[in-house]
Amino acid sequence: MNPPNGSRDEFTSSINLTWEESENPRNGGTPITSYHIDYRYDTDPEDQWQELVGFSSSQVGNNAQHSNVRPDSIINYRIRAKNRWGWGPYSFPDLVMTSAS
Repeated sequence: MNPPNGSRDEFTSSINLTWEESENPRNGGTPITSYHIDYRYDTDPEDQWQELVGFSSSQVGNNAQHSNVRPDSIINYRIRAKNRWGWGPYSFPDLVMTSAS
C-alpha cells in the first residue's frame, strides 16, 4: 500500500487525504473491501493512534477528509487495506502534514 498524500485547506481546519493502491499489491488476487486510516498528533511521542476512517465496508474510495484538526499541529497518518483475507500492513512511511494556523 502506498502512503496517502495530503493537502490542507488554508481557510478551514481540515486536511484532505488521497491515496492509490500499490502497483504490486499483495492482496492474494482479491479486491479491496475497505480502508482504515489512523492519525496522531506529533506533540507527544506517547500519543496513541486514533481512528479517522475504517473498520467499515463503506470506506472503499481513495480519499478522506480530516476535519477539525488542531491549528499549527503536525499530524501523522497511516493507512491499510482490507480484503477477504483480512487487514494488510500499514503504509510506511507515515504521511506527515502540518495544519494551518
